Amino acid sequence: MSYVLTLKINYICNCIIKRGKHKSASKNENFKVLGKVFTKKVKLGWSIPVTIKSILKIKNLFVIPLGVANQYCIDETGKRIPKQCVTYDATFPFFSDSVNSRTIDALPQQFIYGQSLRRVIRAIHRRLRLPKPDKRILMSKYDLDAAYRRLHVRHDQALHCVTVIKDIAYIPLRLPFRVASGPRIYSTISETIFHLTNDILNYNTWDKNVINPPIKTKLETPFYLDDSLPFESPQPLEVYMIPLRHTFCDGYINNFLSVGLDEADLVTRSQEAPTLDVYTVFRPVHDDEPIHRDDAISVKKLKGEGVQSEQKIMLGWLICARSSQIYLPKYVPWSSMCFCSLRTFTSQDLDIC
Repeated sequence: MSYVLTLKINYICNCIIKRGKHKSASKNENFKVLGKVFTKKVKLGWSIPVTIKSILKIKNLFVIPLGVANQYCIDETGKRIPKQCVTYDATFPFFSDSVNSRTIDALPQQFIYGQSLRRVIRAIHRRLRLPKPDKRILMSKYDLDAAYRRLHVRHDQALHCVTVIKDIAYIPLRLPFRVASGPRIYSTISETIFHLTNDILNYNTWDKNVINPPIKTKLETPFYLDDSLPFESPQPLEVYMIPLRHTFCDGYINNFLSVGLDEADLVTRSQEAPTLDVYTVFRPVHDDEPIHRDDAISVKKLKGEGVQSEQKIMLGWLICARSSQIYLPKYVPWSSMCFCSLRTFTSQDLDIC
């Protein structure tokens, strides 16, 4: 490396480090969150801590600024609780350049996340409600714990996603957040999980007593709405373009929904198949793991989101299968402005797969 190039790299790195974190991460209470999160990353083998002096010697290194945002998550009972979340600003321009601007859009695999909620609505109406207008439709939602942290990252991409806290730099070993290629890289895994789950759901020779997920004992019994609530009469469609199935699965990145009719063994099939699939792809946790490793399925959310019920929140929208309605929950201030019914969707919405 030439002397001039070395000086240029050192100058850029020093400017980036001096710029440091965003203001939201500089507050005392938020700075403690950064320390806690990155200590966990190191203990779990997700990042390598190095000194600032060391990264100044690394060629083609780039830094992602950090921030802290106030968000909400749910506890074991499904109750919303406040949470401080570390954010990664991969679009921040250093010298008219950013981590995401260096991504060649044509290289990563394309992904199809944008229509997942729409596909679920169509499938509930066409595959379940129309053939069985007086049957309960049960839904269960699963969250893949630390989804991106299940995938290793290439060394050249890792050097473009370094984060800095005080005098320590952290080089990621797993797929980083907020990078432009991240969702498309992970979609290779998540889309495989969704498709494989649908295959398992409709595989008639699957014996649940012989092959079942390790987490089976932690799955809760279904929750039913009051029987006095009427079933919404579905409107017929002009064209039937997809095969009728009594169970199906769809999802968005690390969240996926399993839906099935409340009859025969479909209840347990639609509840166990997604978890069996996840443990097939990511493997169960062994008792003697060399480095601590959590379950691939978020166990703490099973008692809230994982319980089968006739209504379930997906991507912030509450889907009620019995009344054929979808709306924003009451805790969202603009919910009264965004109310719509499944039966009011246009025929084009329902008829196009």
